[in-house]
Amino acid sequence: MLTYNNFKMYQVSLSAGAEYSSWLYALEKKLRNKLNESALIVTRNEPKRVYIAIACENQAKRKISKEIFESLLDVFASLSKQHYYLENLHLPLLCEEKYNILLAALIEFDSISDRSLIKESFVLENGLSIDGIYNFAFKKVKSRWQEIGDLTKENASFLSDNEIFFELIKYLFSAICPKIEKALCLFDGKKYLLYEPNNTCPIAEANNEEELFCTLIKTAPIYLELSGDIKKDTLIKLNTIFKNNEEESFNLKKRV
Repeated sequence: MLTYNNFKMYQVSLSAGAEYSSWLYALEKKLRNKLNESALIVTRNEPKRVYIAIACENQAKRKISKEIFESLLDVFASLSKQHYYLENLHLPLLCEEKYNILLAALIEFDSISDRSLIKESFVLENGLSIDGIYNFAFKKVKSRWQEIGDLTKENASFLSDNEIFFELIKYLFSAICPKIEKALCLFDGKKYLLYEPNNTCPIAEANNEEELFCTLIKTAPIYLELSGDIKKDTLIKLNTIFKNNEEESFNLKKRV
């Protein structure tokens, strides 16, 4: 326990091997955004490992530890899942653009169940090894990811067909928890800008169609409105994903 000017402080230190350093930096960014100035955050680089230490007044321990735990869940549910599929899901018949879109959908697919399993896999404690948790405590969640990956491999030969591919993306998208209610996608002739209603600053930008689909999958809006001279082929793909079968209508519309 640290002391500073006679105040007892709560501290927790986490680390990751060099191969997983991006996970720790993502965690640091999340914590700095969430905690602002309510905690001291320090990172240290060594040749083989990267360390982060978070300290706060003892009275804020419960709040800070909860934020650290939730941020770790975010990192594990996204970056570790991406890492797993990049290592284990090889689809040589699929072009890079489609593979990246599929990967984005698989990462977000049924993330609530992922988080539930990951939550059971670790306890926040001082000296926690982030890569150690991933490599040795993720048996259940990796088994689940493997099942989905194996099923994808078995059907890989069909995914070169555009219609089948985007039907699969639609299915995966239907199980993604929406992050925003409604979004406006504006194409300015060079890039796609994604806005929330009544907000003049874009929440995301995409330089091409691949980035657009990955961004939409990650933000998962319930309703999508389009503006600008968007290509017909892109519109067809968007319609495939956003079509609402139950209501036989579209959650996507083109602004006139």
